[in-house]
Amino acid sequence: MGSQYAATLGLIALAATVIRSWLNGVDAGTAMVTAVLYLAAFAFLGWLIGCLATHVVVKSVIDSLHRELEEREASKSSTATADGR
Repeated sequence: MGSQYAATLGLIALAATVIRSWLNGVDAGTAMVTAVLYLAAFAFLGWLIGCLATHVVVKSVIDSLHRELEEREASKSSTATADGR
């Protein structure tokens, strides 16, 4: 997920910077240097956010699976004791 967020935020930052520079009358060279710097900064930020999101989702799924397994084992043991096994 990190690369998807990195690409999205980076390209949005690039486009926003180029448009802002064009509207403010900044020369193309300066606009592109600034846009590339913002692209790199926001791509890195997007990568961090994406990695964090991946970690949260994976952790949530693992915790959910552990809970489900514990519930199944508790259900099996209560059924076994009720049957007298």
